Amino acid sequence: MRHVLVGQDLSGQTIEGEPFSYLGRCTGTDIKFIGDWQFASLWANDFTHPDWSKARTHRMYSISNTLVDPVLPPDLDDSNIDLLITLFEQHNPALSQERQLASSEIIDEVHDQNITGTWGRKSWPNLAPQFAARFPTADAAIDAFRDAVGGNEYLVDRFLRTYQSDPKRPPWDDSEPTYIPDGGVATSDWGIAARNPHDRRAYQKHWRDFPVLKHPHDRWELADRLEAEIEKATDQRVTIYVLSVRPWRGIAGGKEQTREELAP
Repeated sequence: MRHVLVGQDLSGQTIEGEPFSYLGRCTGTDIKFIGDWQFASLWANDFTHPDWSKARTHRMYSISNTLVDPVLPPDLDDSNIDLLITLFEQHNPALSQERQLASSEIIDEVHDQNITGTWGRKSWPNLAPQFAARFPTADAAIDAFRDAVGGNEYLVDRFLRTYQSDPKRPPWDDSEPTYIPDGGVATSDWGIAARNPHDRRAYQKHWRDFPVLKHPHDRWELADRLEAEIEKATDQRVTIYVLSVRPWRGIAGGKEQTREELAP
């Protein structure tokens, strides 16, 4: 069963993880996170020297946390926003001046999004071309990015898939309502929609009208609430995986699928 830890002092503890756990407004020094922290959500915690070196953190989501001298997990990916920035910060001093400037632009942009609450204003399809533009060739940019992330192959692969994108294209667009499917459920940046294919009962909701969460940025809680609303409105059971609460990003599937299976 997942952990839900809110407002606790976790100092000196070794905490065995469970998938989809939630940590919010906790504090602590010298905390060791071990085991399975995949798909967990961390929001507004204040930790000094937290250690994730023995944790699995695939698709862990960290946002608006204060992390001093963290020990990073070996499987860090780009949904783990606060630890991702720490990775850039840790490698930045050893880079050349040219590479430091390119790396610092990513650090500053994501820090600013955290402070202003404008998450998703720029994403990899914007940041990667901006980084690449500072270098004379694609090979030079790729080599520089690999150094900036300490050789993290997941992040290098993400860079390779996005550095040629149009940096002016908005990474998130909620201007068009989610299309109501003939049956099942669909998601978009706008929100979520569903329809019962037999009696045609429908559900359509913009992200601004989503349920108010007991625990801010708890992706598991939001998925539970949306699944319940859709079942009540359309008599359909669906599965929802929430990539992020703000900006809203989600993936939906049939009841036979698990959230882990839907995760990219």
